[in-house]
Amino acid sequence: MSQPTTVRDIRDGVRQRARSASEVCRAALDRLDAVEPFLHAFNTGAREQALARADEIDRDLDRWRDRPLVGV
Repeated sequence: MSQPTTVRDIRDGVRQRARSASEVCRAALDRLDAVEPFLHAFNTGAREQALARADEIDRDLDRWRDRPLVGV
């Protein structure tokens, strides 16, 4: 599967279970890890909390499905 190019693609992929919220989250965190040393844009990160929320979304997607940006 090609990488989604828009927020809508990501959201729809998670809603349809074509991608997991955890996968999306890990990809975003990996990208952040790669560019943060050059950007210096963040003082703190909430990596574990973000991954925990993504796992929660994956476990109980029906509870989160109506959220406009679920999985993004």
